[in-house]
Amino acid sequence: MNGSDGTPLDLFGGQKGSMAAFVVVAYMKGIPMIYNGQEVGTPYRLTFPFTSTKINWGINPEMTAEYKRIIAFRNQSEAIRRGQLTSYSSDDVCAFIKQQVGEQVLVIVNLRNSDIEYSFVPELVNTSWKDVFKGGSVKLSEKISLPPYTYLVLKK
Repeated sequence: MNGSDGTPLDLFGGQKGSMAAFVVVAYMKGIPMIYNGQEVGTPYRLTFPFTSTKINWGINPEMTAEYKRIIAFRNQSEAIRRGQLTSYSSDDVCAFIKQQVGEQVLVIVNLRNSDIEYSFVPELVNTSWKDVFKGGSVKLSEKISLPPYTYLVLKK
């Protein structure tokens, strides 16, 4: 999509939705692209060529910090960048493991603006992980309740 088609905030349900979509883009396949101003949550469309619209780079420092955390983990994780993908996605949740020698990363993203209950496949039930962004351990049960646009990034 072109930035003039709408901002990520417009297209993905606000700040939380745009961040959830970015996690999928940044971690699932390929190399993520960040449009000019996306990392600050620019609330207006930028038209091409970028000659008349100024970006307020200080508009949303917490969103910029979140982008930095997501990209920093991507940069240090061999599994995210080059690992083999195993998908466990449903219509509402994008869930996958990226695996590279010695590292597994499980990504779970609620793609909807509603609470979702997601059921794990049997081989993931009772497995233990470390929460990449919040710290601490997470032991997976059969199901997880995900608030709107929530994402979890877990690592072994």
